[in-house]
This record gives sequence, structure tokens and C-alpha cells, in this order.
Amino acid sequence: MTVESSARTLVLLTAAITPKAAGPVAVVDPKVRLSQYRSALESWIRDTPPEVHLVILETTGCFTDELRESIPIDARERVVVTVIPASPEAERRGKGSAEFEVVERYLSGLRGKYQTIYKVTGRLALEDAARLVVPLRDEEVRARAALDRSYVDTRLVGAGRSAWQFLLEDMVADIDDMRGVYVEHVLAARIATGLALRQISMSRFPWKPVFLGVSGTTGGIYGGNKFRRLIAVPQRYVESKLAALAQRKQV
Repeated sequence: MTVESSARTLVLLTAAITPKAAGPVAVVDPKVRLSQYRSALESWIRDTPPEVHLVILETTGCFTDELRESIPIDARERVVVTVIPASPEAERRGKGSAEFEVVERYLSGLRGKYQTIYKVTGRLALEDAARLVVPLRDEEVRARAALDRSYVDTRLVGAGRSAWQFLLEDMVADIDDMRGVYVEHVLAARIATGLALRQISMSRFPWKPVFLGVSGTTGGIYGGNKFRRLIAVPQRYVESKLAALAQRKQV
């Protein structure tokens, strides 16, 4: 099944119910992960208008029937579960590499169907999603970045079709978690290059996105306005390497 409509905005919810890519994973039980993806998807269906289409990009091929069955019948015209396995090389390079390789492969087959595409970590919902997921210009990128533009929060990134083409070209080859070159760094570098070459433009979200759900890396719980906290958990090596960047003021 494929999404077919005149809708111009697409949200890609990336998922790995049984993760295989290199890197730390706090939640490994596939049934627990499936439940978390279902919960996030329920929120996205409820909190976005019918003209916004949702595609769950699952990379492992496990429990996808169960995920499909959780989609309400009246939402199945705009919500699709698609399985695209990441390559062994992308998985070796880390979770971000596997995730963005699959995003690139999926978008390469859309043939201009959507004007605006948002990539979202699929286990997370977004407070005020309908007000944050809005149409963008063809060359526009919308993301949160460190003030020095060395780090981009890849949990939520939106862009027009042409901007995505520029950002994703050969991007995966530069990501290598074992060398400390994470997807957040590589995407930041691509955006900086695009801005310097005037190939893309960049805009801010109108306010800081508030995520709802569980971090797959740390197990921390994100909360909204009534529960704004991230539960402290033992930090994995990725967080220790990224902490200094992640804590910088972002724009």
C-alpha cells in the first residue's frame, strides 16, 4: 500500500522495533517498543489534520502487521507502514546512519508527490503538532541547531523537497558513530554548506518543540507542559560525547 493523495505535507516517523544498528539502546524488548510506537502514532493521528499524511518507516520488518492493525480504519487513507531495511554498512555506522539511509531511499521514490516533508523520531509524539508541522518553501529547512550551527536536533527536521535532496545526497557516507561523527554533526554540516552556497534557506520553529514519549537511547521520559522533565538515567557513551553540544543554546 502506498499513500496516494493530493496532500502536500508528509511526516516520516522512523521506527526500528527490533533495532540492529550499532549504538546504545535503552529499551530492547520489541513488545515494549511496539507499544511505544503505537502510542506515538495514535498521538500523531489525533493531533494532525487529515491533509497531513503519515508514513511509518520501519527498518527491521518485525511486528509491522501489529503496527498496521493499530491504525484506525478511518485513518488508513493517510497513514501507511512501510518496511525498508537499512544496509549492513549503514547499520555498522550507527543508528543515525541507518535511519537517514532509509529516509533517503524512501524519498527518492516519491517523485515530487509532497512539497513539505518532516522527519520525526517515530517513538515520540509532539505537543502542538498541528501548529508546528506546517508547509515550507521548496528550498527551506526548519530545524533546531546549536548557536554555532555545529549540531542539529534530528528528532524533528522539516524541509521542502529540493532542500531534502540537497541535504541527503551522499550524507550517510559521512556518518560514523564509532569515530564520533554523528548524524547531528553531519546534518549540521550539510545545512551550513547549503546556506553558504545559497542552495537552501533555514528557518526557526516558532517555539521550542516539546516531545512526548520515551528516549530509545537513554530510556528518559519526555513530558509536555504538564510534565516538563526528562528523568535522569545512567548516561550511555553517546550522550557523554554529545552532551557538550546538546546543552548549547539552540536557535
